[in-house]
Amino acid sequence: MYYAFGLVLLELLTGHRAVELNQGPSDQNLVVQVGHNILHDRKKLRKVIDPEMAPSQYTVESITMFSSLASRCVRVKSREQTLLEGKFDERHEKNKMNPSKLVELELH
Repeated sequence: MYYAFGLVLLELLTGHRAVELNQGPSDQNLVVQVGHNILHDRKKLRKVIDPEMAPSQYTVESITMFSSLASRCVRVKSREQTLLEGKFDERHEKNKMNPSKLVELELH
C-alpha cells in the first residue's frame, strides 16, 4: 500500500515510469535507479527532478519534503509497515461482507 504510493510520488518527481523495460538492467526499476541516497542529497536530487518541471514551479524545500516522503514509502518493508498492513488486512476481512464499512475503513 505505502510502496505503491511511493512509486507514484517518484514517478511524479522524476517524470519516469516505475518500471521501464526498454532501459538497461540497472535503470529498469525507478526505486533502484533513483535510490534512497539520491533522495536525501539536495545536489543529487536536483539531477533526478523531471526536466519538464520549471524551477519556478517548486521550491527546494517542497521537493525535499516530497522526496523524503517518497523515500519512506518505498523503503524495504519495516516492521511497523508490516504491522499496519496486517491491521488493514484484518479489518478488511472483518468488513468484507459490508461494502459501506470497507469504504469507511479505506478513508481512515
